[in-house]
Order: sequence, then structure tokens, then C-alpha cells
Amino acid sequence: MIKISTYTRAYEACEAFFAETGQMPTIDAIKPLIGVNSPSTISSAIKAWKAALSQTVKKDQGVLPGVPASLTDTVNALWQHALTEARQVFNERYDELQAQQAALVAQEAILNEESARIQQLLQLTEQKFQEEITYLKKESQRLTRHSAPLLPGISI
Repeated sequence: MIKISTYTRAYEACEAFFAETGQMPTIDAIKPLIGVNSPSTISSAIKAWKAALSQTVKKDQGVLPGVPASLTDTVNALWQHALTEARQVFNERYDELQAQQAALVAQEAILNEESARIQQLLQLTEQKFQEEITYLKKESQRLTRHSAPLLPGISI
């Protein structure tokens, strides 16, 4: 019977673990599968297995196993085109919103100035009304004093 090395068993366990779980193998995951506690050997086997997997994916099938590289390239090109268009639409909309915001800020400034002007006019108008009321009260008192002698039987 041929004895299989720890490295070979660890390498094969990486493949089995990945096929079964879909997760990348770790030293702790492989140790119980091969029944040997040899972290450096298992680590070397994991690194080699990952490198081989990476080369297989790159060489044979692109990023997605089972999908031809030309299809992946076409999908990537379409995705990049979609991203470019989305960025353009976003930038245009952003510019529009910035312009609208600037217009609103300008309108707000105009409204604030108009509000201040109206407040000033209101204060002036109130002041004029108070002056007019004061004048009319004095005039009323003066007329009352002058009319009292003219109306002897009426008390005011």
C-alpha cells in the first residue's frame, strides 16, 4: 500500500472541503479531515490549492466557473457602459439640482431684503399713525376747549 503524504492529503482535503461547503479552506477546517496536526504543511497545501484554483479560474473560465470568458467580457462591457450612463445622468441631475439650489438661495436673499423693506415701511407707517393719533387727540382737546363756551348748557 502506498502511503500518501500529509501535504497531498491536505491538498485533496482543500478540494473536497471547497466542493462540499463552497467556503475557502482553513487550517482548522482541514486538520480534522486529514487527521494530522501539521499547520505548516496544511498551510502550504492551502496556499498551493488557492493558487491552482486562481489559475484555473483565470485560464479556463474567467471569473465565473462555467461561463465563457467572452460572455463575461461582454457583460462587463455592458456593465461599464451602464455605469457610464448612470454617472452621466447622475451628474446632469446633480448639476440641475445645484442650479436650482443656487436659484433658491438667490430668491431667498431677495425675499429677505423685501421682508426687511416691508418691516421698515410698517414701522414708518405705525410711527406716522401714532403721530396722527397724537395730533388728533390734541386737536380734539383743543376743539373741545374752544367749543365749551359756545355750548353753555352742555357739559363735555
